[in-house]
Amino acid sequence: MSALCQGRPYDTTSPRHCQPRLQRGARVLAALDGGPHLSGHLCQPEIRDPGRSIYEDAHIFARALHDMKMLSLRDYRAYRELYDLVIETLPPPDLLVYLQASVPTLMERIGKRGRGIESGITADYLERLGVLYAEWMEGFDLCPVLTVPADDLDFVQHDTHLQIISDRILDKLQGKEEVVFPKM
Repeated sequence: MSALCQGRPYDTTSPRHCQPRLQRGARVLAALDGGPHLSGHLCQPEIRDPGRSIYEDAHIFARALHDMKMLSLRDYRAYRELYDLVIETLPPPDLLVYLQASVPTLMERIGKRGRGIESGITADYLERLGVLYAEWMEGFDLCPVLTVPADDLDFVQHDTHLQIISDRILDKLQGKEEVVFPKM
């Protein structure tokens, strides 16, 4: 199986929760506008976790660095040219799992992780990333997208959360859809 799980900024690495039953060859990409780190739960040995996807790196993080004047226009253009060459050779993912969380949730989760390298991440920076994620998602058309509201998502405290997400991923990969009307 060559599924891709990608994640940031809430590392929960307990594999005890659930082993997904992804179909052979499925490429699942989890784009995180903040939210629990899926790979600690979903990624078994046959599923790779690159840290973040090449798509996010180019469309969000490199762009943010350029916008913040931390990457020159020359270097940004060179990066994007290389990105365009590489992306032409990659098969598209079968599904993008977009975990979306608010800036306060992200700040709380980053604090809980306690990683020194992340200690300088500010709410303003996360706000900027959120804007870039929203722009990217508007034009994303490589594959279907499963958007998960991640503010209340907690795989550590609630085993059922992972099962719900795993089931929805499998449904999407198998082409199943369900219309649910709100109760009135």
